[in-house]
Amino acid sequence: MEKEKAFTYEVILNNDKKYIGAKVGTPEEHPNYYGSADDKSEYFKDMQVYKIKSYKILFQGTAQEAFNLERKLLMEVDARNNNQYYNKTNGGGYHAKSTDMSAVYKLFYKINNFEFEIKQVKKEELEKFIELQIRLENLNSKKVKLIDEQMYIDMKLYGYLPPPTKSNPQSYIVHVLENYKEVGGIINGIHTNKAGKRNKLVSEIPTMKIPESEWRVLSSEELDYLGALLNPQNKFVAEPTSDEYWIGKLRDKKNDKGIEYRSEENKELLTKAGFNPTQMDRRIFRVLEQNEKDENITPSGMQSINYDVEPYITKLNEKLNSLNTLTTVAVSITSGNYTLDRVLDRIDLQLKQRGEKASKVSRIVVLMTHPKHASYVEWHDGKPTEKGFKEPLLTLRKSRLKDHFTGLKNYTIEFKDMDHLQEKF
Repeated sequence: MEKEKAFTYEVILNNDKKYIGAKVGTPEEHPNYYGSADDKSEYFKDMQVYKIKSYKILFQGTAQEAFNLERKLLMEVDARNNNQYYNKTNGGGYHAKSTDMSAVYKLFYKINNFEFEIKQVKKEELEKFIELQIRLENLNSKKVKLIDEQMYIDMKLYGYLPPPTKSNPQSYIVHVLENYKEVGGIINGIHTNKAGKRNKLVSEIPTMKIPESEWRVLSSEELDYLGALLNPQNKFVAEPTSDEYWIGKLRDKKNDKGIEYRSEENKELLTKAGFNPTQMDRRIFRVLEQNEKDENITPSGMQSINYDVEPYITKLNEKLNSLNTLTTVAVSITSGNYTLDRVLDRIDLQLKQRGEKASKVSRIVVLMTHPKHASYVEWHDGKPTEKGFKEPLLTLRKSRLKDHFTGLKNYTIEFKDMDHLQEKF
């Protein structure tokens, strides 16, 4: 099958401001094409005033190649935040079927190579920063306690928290994006920060501040990837980025851009995240492939709802907000990620945030999402076997949660489901 043709172009007006774009087709088919911006945009208004100084065809080839180049060029200058460019986005679009991670990997390498200075920062100053580490809902209080205990030992031994070095990279570290939202943002090390805050011996925490000029070129999605890469497998008392995160990312890449699970770019990404070939095969690729098989048993004409993307993230949060009242604590978790410890961590976090008002709570609601129809069936009806169905997971999970609170607090325990299927469109 012949691949779709496209071209990448650059327009410069007489005020020296630029516009870079890509278009499906050939320059001969679109001789007067200057961009997809709205006619009322600043770009087209200025074009009427200043006229075109130069128009260049930068590349001709497949649509994927042309749109990937457009994105690469715009990302290099951060065009959407650059006054010398009219572009309102950093490009790419549907046809950019590979993910150009070069900017992420470049910054990741600089961080891991300790090209930015590490300083001891007062923990009171760190409290001012925005926490933007991925999947904050997975904050693990037991990990915080473990780090806190290790901090106590090191403070007694050294009198300070030893920072990581090239020869000993596994130690305490908080990574901060300089001037993120004009304040600063913690992209990695939230567990370390929380532990330092609660430890009375700790006054300062080793912190690497990543210059704004280095991270500003990254999109929010790329910052998300960077945060995940900075929190890899098998690191010093850290909570590694969950398998569910990477499974979701690779699934979205295939759905949105057609990138196969076992592609070389995905293998490179997972390698940098700390997975060895066996781990990525068993824990990521096989799970994704099995999920696709499970999707085949979804009722005809229906598809699963992914609550990790908009607008379903908002719908889930709205439902949680409506359930959380003075007397009710509501938390959410996916059936594919359910453990008693994870649910208790989320409930504990909610109760701590309420302070004295926590004594008013009499009801716990666990709001469930199901990543696929097979998960929903196993949760409510039990997993089918040759001898019949096993006991429903809901029955077991609810019983264990009730048992945990027996003798501690007489909570009413409820499990509720978010819709897990929608019509295909």
